[in-house]
Amino acid sequence: MTRLEFLLKTFATNTEQMRGMLDNQQTIVDTLVEKKEWVGLTDEEIEKLLDGMSLGCCARDVRIVQEKLKEKNNG
Repeated sequence: MTRLEFLLKTFATNTEQMRGMLDNQQTIVDTLVEKKEWVGLTDEEIEKLLDGMSLGCCARDVRIVQEKLKEKNNG
């Protein structure tokens, strides 16, 4: 086997090993990152939120909705 053949074989082997490692890493990432379906507010939940809000929307009102969505999607 010539030096060039040896280097090419070594490169091909290393490339295949790297592809395998990348595939394994992707599998691990896919497992760790749980893909959840978006959960929105029901009409009843929206009505309850609106009951506590003032007529004009303000930052406080937006934060109330945001917290409710966080509860539904993280817990």
